Amino acid sequence: MKIILNMTIVLIFSSNVFSQEIFTPYKIVSNSYKTVQGSEKFIEHMPRIRSQDTLGLCCSFSNATLLQKYYCDDVGIQNCSDVSMDETISPVAITGFREPVKSQKDPQTGKYDKQDKKTFAHTFLSSDGTEEGCNATVLLDHASIQHTYCPESFFPFDQFVGMNNFSNLDRKSAQDEMGKLANGKISELQKTFNKYKTEAKAVESCTECLAEIKKIIPINGRDDFLQRAFKKNSFQEFLHEALFKSCDKKVKLTTPTMDYFPKTDLTGKENEFTSNKNHPLKIQIMNQIKKVVNENVPLQMSFCINRKDRDCTGVHVAVISGYKKVCNENNQCADMIKIQNSYGKTWQEMHNDGWVLADDMLNATWGSSKKNMIGPGLLSWVSKGPLN
Repeated sequence: MKIILNMTIVLIFSSNVFSQEIFTPYKIVSNSYKTVQGSEKFIEHMPRIRSQDTLGLCCSFSNATLLQKYYCDDVGIQNCSDVSMDETISPVAITGFREPVKSQKDPQTGKYDKQDKKTFAHTFLSSDGTEEGCNATVLLDHASIQHTYCPESFFPFDQFVGMNNFSNLDRKSAQDEMGKLANGKISELQKTFNKYKTEAKAVESCTECLAEIKKIIPINGRDDFLQRAFKKNSFQEFLHEALFKSCDKKVKLTTPTMDYFPKTDLTGKENEFTSNKNHPLKIQIMNQIKKVVNENVPLQMSFCINRKDRDCTGVHVAVISGYKKVCNENNQCADMIKIQNSYGKTWQEMHNDGWVLADDMLNATWGSSKKNMIGPGLLSWVSKGPLN
């Protein structure tokens, strides 16, 4: 499936919020609101809640959650929150590292197609917020083509960010230290690659490069791959070769089909959209969410979490796994959706296990891909063939 989307997602980091208007689309309701009987539908036994920590990997974590649930259903694992490390899809491995797409010759014209510029949909980036990130829908489309991923046991994310090194600190301090450590490693890796890539191309073995890399991350036993990695032209290709090319165990998906909504731009007037919870476009989006969840398939949604002068300057991605209607004793009612966020267990607990008001979430979708509209791929999911 070839997809051309214009929804560029800017990575969100804790340090990239200066001069921004920060708001939250996550609103919960009071205990006076009760679930309307028969209105609730949610997907049970979802993959475990994880945290992206301070790295801008929301696309990777949301993709990993969707693909993990697909895998569990595919092989018959009932409780997807309790899966071995060998069967857990690594969010790091699906950050968009994949082989370059070779240019194809058109047999009729004799001309070659342009080289695929999105060879790598995403990579590790520093936390200065100056880089563009991934498109969650494009990344998921890559997954539906790729089918196999390195497991978490091969390159544990928790180990990379040093999660076990700061148990003596409070949560915020630990997260700050994790971020510094992880981003520091990324920076060191890139500097080392840039330092030795020319030299490594000129010699068969670059002993100094191997030694320096092994001081940064634990990748012993991969000398052949590391040597080849230093001969790559880009840092993204270097990471792919160094970290994942030698992965022998794979989590394999059987013929996943990626789909997305909407297929074309949804246009309208912002003030009418955000002020009317029954706006026709909102109804379209909610109906699509319900359609997918009713098939026991989770989906991901992109939405704005930072704005400046009413323009969206920061987009996040989270997984949707349920919906319901709630009302209070005064017959005031609202729709809610259940999201699984890559902000970790504490966030889920503070937000009623992810049950948030649908209207606020939908309001946050406006302008998340294009100014004054909702672009293609707002929602995306992976399933066994097209949904009914």
